Amino acid sequence: MLKTYSFSRRSLLLLIFGLLLAFFISAAQIATAHATAIKVNAIEKSGLHQTLVQANPDNLDENSVELIISDMQGQHEGKMRGVPASYDWSQTPRVKLGNNPGELQALIGWGIVNEAAEGNPAANTRVELGEIHTYLLQKSNNRWLALQSSIPVGAAYREDFAGGINIPADIRQEPQGTISVTAGNGYNFHFWSRNRAGIDPNDVAGVFTTFRARLILDNPSQPDDRDIARYLALAGADYWTNVCSSSGERNADAAIGKAKYVTREWKYFNMTTASPEVLRNNPPPLE
Repeated sequence: MLKTYSFSRRSLLLLIFGLLLAFFISAAQIATAHATAIKVNAIEKSGLHQTLVQANPDNLDENSVELIISDMQGQHEGKMRGVPASYDWSQTPRVKLGNNPGELQALIGWGIVNEAAEGNPAANTRVELGEIHTYLLQKSNNRWLALQSSIPVGAAYREDFAGGINIPADIRQEPQGTISVTAGNGYNFHFWSRNRAGIDPNDVAGVFTTFRARLILDNPSQPDDRDIARYLALAGADYWTNVCSSSGERNADAAIGKAKYVTREWKYFNMTTASPEVLRNNPPPLE
């Protein structure tokens, strides 16, 4: 009887030890599996984020090569009021002279702020504009040259630009050194860098124009109607005969970028004549 009792106690202790060991092994396995699941979930979320960013580069807070490429592809985000459908840039961005200015020896970056075709019911919203920058990719050394960087100047032009008719624009100087504008009643705000830049027409491998814009309140003490504002903006650049205005001078655009809605947050608007391959291999300066 004593031997049987001793054997049963040892067996019981071994059984308890085995159960405890199995418990700790299972707990460790569960913890490892949980940690692995967290990592996989994080990887999947990261991959999803990257996929979304690539699919909609406008989600980026800063300018990027992919956003520049996107701004020369697809349809405009909206139709600009007053721009005839017959204009070859009314629906999509497009390249015109591209990197072939011919005998034109000057370049200037520009932009447009235009009400959307569906109407702009906001009465207390303005469009704030930062500096406009223009760069030239030189064939001779494959380097991007900064041509222009300034707070833009401009005027209110007819939305269809017929006859070059324009009137003084509603421009307000903002405390941080930027300007803000409005557009409407058949007129846009067409703006450009302060001066044309001289170029060698035989040394052009790419042109890049960029600026930032956002919606701000006209009167902060009045209701905030920015969420119903419908302003579109786009970037472009023109070649001109020379840097100085003269009678009989000629001009033609290099390209016109995508029209996108201006929002509460700063957004970049870009135009380029460089191909996606060139941009990815040799990115321009990103402001």
